[in-house]
Amino acid sequence: MLFLGVLANLFLIGVSTEYPSVKKEGYTESQTCGACHTVIYKEWKNSLHASSISDPVFLDVFNEVEKEKKTFCLKCHAPTVRVTGDYDLTQSITKEGVTCDFCHTVKSVDLNKDEPFEFDLGFIKRGPFESDLEIGHKNLYSGIHLKAEFCAGCHEVVNENEFHVMSTYSEWKEGPYAEKGIQCQNCHMPEEFGTPIVNPEIAKTQRSVTAHKFLGGHSQINITRAASLTQVLDKANNSLSVVVYVTNSEAGHSLPTGIPSRKVILTVKLFDSKGEIIGEKEVVYKRVLVNSEGKEIPDKNIKDMFLKAAALKSDNRIKPKETRREEFIFPFTRGMGKVLTVDSALRYEFSVPYLEPNIMRMEMAREIKTINIKEEGKGIWKWIVSIIAVLVLLFILQITLRALRR
Repeated sequence: MLFLGVLANLFLIGVSTEYPSVKKEGYTESQTCGACHTVIYKEWKNSLHASSISDPVFLDVFNEVEKEKKTFCLKCHAPTVRVTGDYDLTQSITKEGVTCDFCHTVKSVDLNKDEPFEFDLGFIKRGPFESDLEIGHKNLYSGIHLKAEFCAGCHEVVNENEFHVMSTYSEWKEGPYAEKGIQCQNCHMPEEFGTPIVNPEIAKTQRSVTAHKFLGGHSQINITRAASLTQVLDKANNSLSVVVYVTNSEAGHSLPTGIPSRKVILTVKLFDSKGEIIGEKEVVYKRVLVNSEGKEIPDKNIKDMFLKAAALKSDNRIKPKETRREEFIFPFTRGMGKVLTVDSALRYEFSVPYLEPNIMRMEMAREIKTINIKEEGKGIWKWIVSIIAVLVLLFILQITLRALRR
């Protein structure tokens, strides 16, 4: 069986031990990479990087963009065009989106240049591990593949108005994760222990693969562990005070990040003893952009967000490791009952007007607490009465002692 597996892989990548299907000039197709790096290929194939050019949300926006503006979009959604110039999407490599060979032929990154990436296409592939293995292609260690700057070339989007439409890299750079040396890759490309980089029948490797799923804002796993919340209930002045502490506990950037139409919403609901909603309040965390005329760009207009945004109207997103304190006051009313329940929930929303349903929602954190407002009130009065009773007893005792001394 092992022999058959080797034959099958050799058939896919070429019978010659020089693996001629790995191109010595230009870009190599991802399927060729997958012949030896099957696990990595399968993960990438199911990722948003692989579908960056075919994603229906992108396509609907892209089809609205004027022809002369399309290059702005394609430099990140089909980044091989930076080298090939295939802005008409005629080459198969262009249709692979953020393909394997785009990343693994990047030689260096300089974010101060108009073209931040320097490329070295051909038989040499660069990555984060040192290796003497040269089956299929030559390998070179690349430190930039371990740095956030590698991701910034596309995840820090600046339009022709010099406005940072997407500022994920800047948010990370200004936060505590950058100070500690924790890079984008540590969270979004963690090591998958026990999974080899190369198929074992091709070669034995010491290293385990780093994940190529690129999980982010569309990943329920990432979303549900990004934030936490706690609530404190207190009865005062004939009303209920609900204080909610929201913490960006795990994201190395602001919550939310990326496309400005993304939101994080804190909703606090008050239920009576019958389970009916008697109060509801919310806070929305997001960026609001305006164009050069000062007009607010609506969430549904993703095209104008990228092409016409010129300034920031507001930004109340939660920074990395920041805890936000939000207080909500619910007045007491007749008939609400003795026991009240407070349900505080944090959810992520992304408006996608081109799809049905047109809003993606995911719960991030939640806490439910109850409070007995009647008994709590009686309890306070019991304490007051008890204190008064003790004081009276002490007074009587003092008078009695004085009388005995006489």
